[in-house]
Amino acid sequence: MIVGGGIAAPATAYGLGKAGYDCTILEARSRTGGRNFTVRGGDSTIDTYGHRQTAHFSDGQYMNAGPARIPQWMVTLDCCRELDVPIEVFTNVNAHAHILDEEAGMKAPVRYRTAKADAYGCVAELLSTATRASAAPSSGTATPAPTPTRTPLSPRATGRHGPSPKA
Repeated sequence: MIVGGGIAAPATAYGLGKAGYDCTILEARSRTGGRNFTVRGGDSTIDTYGHRQTAHFSDGQYMNAGPARIPQWMVTLDCCRELDVPIEVFTNVNAHAHILDEEAGMKAPVRYRTAKADAYGCVAELLSTATRASAAPSSGTATPAPTPTRTPLSPRATGRHGPSPKA
């Protein structure tokens, strides 16, 4: 007998079944999976306070509301592979995603990888300028570091292409 129907329960029952044991899984909830919970359109559950929550997703849309990932070392993944259960790649960051921050002056969305490269370039330029300013021979008076002229956002983000027009 296995108490609790979380993700480990069917994996354990499967392993014990292969070794010749008969297993029964007991789960107190109306669904199995424990923290693993895939929500699809029309799915309904009652929350801790007794309120019914119903998902209104389009066909084919879903949300994995459970744990973010299954670690590679877990036996559960071995069972998934053995039983041909489809597994989706877990993505922490999507470098191909578009970002847009109009408050920062962006006029159009840019790819995350482009914005990241622009930010790294801007920081490198600021560090280079600060390093050059601090390495200058001391004349007894403080000279402010020159202000970088490069915009921290790509031309695609600001809508500018090439030099700014003269006024």
